[in-house]
Amino acid sequence: EFIEYRERFVPVGDVHGSGCTLSAGIASYLALGMTLDEAVRSAKHYVTDRIRALLESPRIGHGARPI
Repeated sequence: EFIEYRERFVPVGDVHGSGCTLSAGIASYLALGMTLDEAVRSAKHYVTDRIRALLESPRIGHGARPI
């Protein structure tokens, strides 16, 4: 079975750390006892929220923005 996890695209440009944050979030939520589906959905939502927060955060340095 293939499941696609989607959130609304946030146009902030390049970001750095989203993949690492996503995988750490999934692992953390699994450790809390969530199912795999719940963990992925929760981690994806968390990462998208952090990216969305960049819209109102001051820019740090040049290049990709760290989440």
